[in-house]
Amino acid sequence: MPPLAGFENVRDYIACVSFAQVAEVIVSFQAESLLATAKVALAAVRQEGKLLSSEPKRLGRPPKSVPAGRK
Repeated sequence: MPPLAGFENVRDYIACVSFAQVAEVIVSFQAESLLATAKVALAAVRQEGKLLSSEPKRLGRPPKSVPAGRK
């Protein structure tokens, strides 16, 4: 099983769990637990991407643009 680090690994982990359940290597309640773990890992990966964003967030509405020819 791939480690739960990075989007691609989480995706591969989910694929492994799904295949194991279909092939009856693991039972349904085990798959549910493993997929819940993947769900938490995926949320962490998404949050990490937001934290690494170097662009500052703008608050409120964007400034109104000035029509051409007017100042």
